[in-house]
Amino acid sequence: MLFLTNRFFNDRLFFAFPEMPSVEDQTFYGGIFHKDIAKGSQIALLNSTVEALFASLLGRVALGEGVLQYAVYEMGRLIILEASILTSSQRDRLAKAFDKVAKREIKSIFEELGLPKPNRDYSNINLGDVSLDKVLRDRRQLDKVVFEALELTENEQLEVYRAVVELVKNRLVKAGSV
Repeated sequence: MLFLTNRFFNDRLFFAFPEMPSVEDQTFYGGIFHKDIAKGSQIALLNSTVEALFASLLGRVALGEGVLQYAVYEMGRLIILEASILTSSQRDRLAKAFDKVAKREIKSIFEELGLPKPNRDYSNINLGDVSLDKVLRDRRQLDKVVFEALELTENEQLEVYRAVVELVKNRLVKAGSV
């Protein structure tokens, strides 16, 4: 299964799975899963908030406006959860949750996690407003399966969400201040 990812991330972090032949270039990197186990689950895992956390921690801020960048060799070193950590029941639930997420527009990470659309200076994005019950329903269902597989408590799940919001907001605010 081929997947594509952006070389540059702003506040939307996602991995795509084209259903028809697609062009890879210096803006969109392509990848292929080498293991046969649950390739559909693998693309769903890539689109979890845990992967957004990994991408936010490991990318380079090298461009204007706080854009997070990955070179091809860096993308190859991205920490990726493997579908083999999931039970068959978890893979089924993950597939159902991802099917819903995949049919809609991916919003900013702030909106995905239940916060408002950010204003120009991100002053309306507050870590204290992050809560499990505000996360978009389909996003939450997808993430719940991943968190369950990782055996994270609800408090730890909330900390993952807050960490992603904090990392992305800080990166974008810092870029706006220079």
